[in-house]
Amino acid sequence: MIVLFTALSGFVIDLLWYREIDQSGVFWTVLRTKTVLAVVFGLLFFAILYVNLVIARRIRPTTRILSPDQEVLERIRDVTDPLVRWAIPVGSAVLAFFVALGVTGEWSNFLLWKNSAGVVFGTPEPLFHRDPAFYVFSLPWLRFLQGWLFSTLVGVTILVGIAHVLWGGIRPQAPMFADKVTPAARAHLSVLLGLIMLVKAWGYWLGRFDLSSRSGSWRWCRCCWGRSIPPSCSSSG
Repeated sequence: MIVLFTALSGFVIDLLWYREIDQSGVFWTVLRTKTVLAVVFGLLFFAILYVNLVIARRIRPTTRILSPDQEVLERIRDVTDPLVRWAIPVGSAVLAFFVALGVTGEWSNFLLWKNSAGVVFGTPEPLFHRDPAFYVFSLPWLRFLQGWLFSTLVGVTILVGIAHVLWGGIRPQAPMFADKVTPAARAHLSVLLGLIMLVKAWGYWLGRFDLSSRSGSWRWCRCCWGRSIPPSCSSSG
């Protein structure tokens, strides 16, 4: 109740302040952007997690050879199996809700990227021949997308790995190494790990632009671009 009251009071205060300075359109634009980002990324996270958990459940082994150490785990499976049908979507939705809340803070980067079509500063930097507008408007949003995809895939892979352990796709106590992971579970996890590597490679590709935007003598500053930074700009960022 206290959290709801705090959020509502903050909403009303912001709305009244923007109305006082005759900028209500800015308030509603920011609110609409936050809502769209939360819905899109929340649904995307929910779909990625839910689909992978359903796949992990469907490819679980139908027969399992139990050792004494695995009897406790089998009892847990028997107890939780009737609850899984609704626990998967509900759990995915709860996690997606918190992910959606975290994404709303990127509204400014999204708006900069969205409204930057056709915007150029006119002096491409010499290293990658990119217009400075790319570094100001597009690169921050692309970095966020890469980081969000990477963290999402890593988190989903961890949860899927736990699901495979619970459903018998991964058997840590199996006597033979080849029997510890079923072929289906191995293929599933390999696909997710492959996607993680691809997104990480995209991050390395984006990281190369740091050579031109922040490091060395080709750093962005207020008074020069694409030239050695003079002493007068040494404090500029």
